[in-house]
Amino acid sequence: MRARAQVDKANDRVALHPRLVRVGDSRVRGAGSRGVSGSATGGKGRMSRRALAVRSVQVAIHRLGGKRCSWIASTAGRTRALKASRHGCTRKVWMTAAGGRSWHLSLQRSLPRGRYEAYSRAVIGAGFAEGRFSRGDGNLVRFRVG
Repeated sequence: MRARAQVDKANDRVALHPRLVRVGDSRVRGAGSRGVSGSATGGKGRMSRRALAVRSVQVAIHRLGGKRCSWIASTAGRTRALKASRHGCTRKVWMTAAGGRSWHLSLQRSLPRGRYEAYSRAVIGAGFAEGRFSRGDGNLVRFRVG
């Protein structure tokens, strides 16, 4: 049996229409033994308002010091130790905060004494999340408990 000739030559072309979207931005305003709070703004670009709006904010809290990469893994205060890569503690354990433009993550118990880092990232409706963290941008804060 012979194969038929292709019906539509337009199927041989690829047309890409990339969309440049700036993801949302989050800032940590306060961090302490009982939680983290802050604010977030939506993304920018040529998409619907719903796709650019802040869908959620995620927070990761890292306990500094010690030999292990220790992350707060739940609002109950449980920790999770992850194996460090040769680049340090690069994998994060994310928890979803309550709220959107104004958000907070409350812990059920106070954190133990020590030094911590809190990371925050805004997730927009299109599913894109912030990917760079720095103290200058405001989405990385170091704090001490005790």
